[in-house]
Amino acid sequence: MTSEEGIRVFSIFLHRRKKSAHFIVAALCIAATSACTSNEEPAATPTITAAPSVAAPPTDTGVANSAQVTAERVKNTISDKLDVHLTKYGEGVTSPCRATAASLFDQRCLDAAESIKLISDAALAEIKGKTGFSTLRRAATHAAESVQGYTELHCSEDPAEVAVRATCVDHGASIAQASADLRDGLRLGLAGK
Repeated sequence: MTSEEGIRVFSIFLHRRKKSAHFIVAALCIAATSACTSNEEPAATPTITAAPSVAAPPTDTGVANSAQVTAERVKNTISDKLDVHLTKYGEGVTSPCRATAASLFDQRCLDAAESIKLISDAALAEIKGKTGFSTLRRAATHAAESVQGYTELHCSEDPAEVAVRATCVDHGASIAQASADLRDGLRLGLAGK
């Protein structure tokens, strides 16, 4: 079978999609390795020559490695704190600060908020003056501001005013989501974002 025949067989197979995966592999192997018919002698092994390459711009691998080491250190440090927070307070729909929880207006949410504030402050301290952590910086700043708003409005003291309660719900939702947002920021920090 010539390589053209192998390709044709493979194309027919793809069109019909009724044969097994083994047939695909066999057809690809035949197409890739068959360069002659059974009447001919095998052709010499083709030589592969490298295409001319365009030189990559010079990079300072020391700087890149240093940034990666910093990102890993920040991720490990803050991830450990987030793991403790998650175990103790949960996150998202399991957080005491979620919008639908009665605990949003009591000490349980305040405790979770204070935990998130400590983690946010630690993250901001770790990345202060460093580039490549814009998502983490934004998430940590937003979480810290939400905690500040929550505490300034005394949300944990079950306020009676409707407008204050609505603002507390907004802050609580941000606090409940903060640990997930911080984790996303850590992951993106590894990519320099």
